[in-house]
Amino acid sequence: MGSVLGTIKDTVDNLNQEDGNNKYGVVSVVSYRPFPDDQIRDAVRNAKRIIVVEKAFALGRGGILAREIELAVKGLDIEVITVAAGLGGRIITESMLSEVFKNPKGQLIFLGLREDVIRQEYKTVLDERGA
Repeated sequence: MGSVLGTIKDTVDNLNQEDGNNKYGVVSVVSYRPFPDDQIRDAVRNAKRIIVVEKAFALGRGGILAREIELAVKGLDIEVITVAAGLGGRIITESMLSEVFKNPKGQLIFLGLREDVIRQEYKTVLDERGA
């Protein structure tokens, strides 16, 4: 979904050329409502991991696309990771995506931001809400 799709496709093409041991793919959501649950589920049925690149993220709520993907694959043994990218207009590069696709660190990744600062703010918001 969105403007970063071309960069994601290029990154995945390069990773597939470099790494013969893993297979990378791209699924693009072109219609959000009604959400294509069945099509998503069919497309990723054999995946071990899904990395959802989000350009909109709300502290305490997460990314809207990742939540929908999680619901669509519920019951399948697939790990869903959220990558919040491009926040504040930050650039999203192939090298940044490549690193996170090859070696994701955690269920929630903030691409191009200082993780320590973001995690502290995230914790503060959750503490304030009593979550």
